[in-house]
Amino acid sequence: ATVMAALSPAWEEPILRFGNHLLLERGRSDHTLAGYELDLRQCAAWLAGRARAGPGLAGWREVTAAHATAWL
Repeated sequence: ATVMAALSPAWEEPILRFGNHLLLERGRSDHTLAGYELDLRQCAAWLAGRARAGPGLAGWREVTAAHATAWL
């Protein structure tokens, strides 16, 4: 299993809110929720790590389409 560093609240809290939305309001399964959360945490870790290689990203509000495309 891959171990990821803890994310700051600016990254983690929106992921948790999205997960709650999927679970409580959309009725998605635990497996769907776990998959989305893992993907989002991996993306957030990659984006936050770019701070060492260039302009830092402090949270989801700073992510542009270009950042998302680069991650994909």
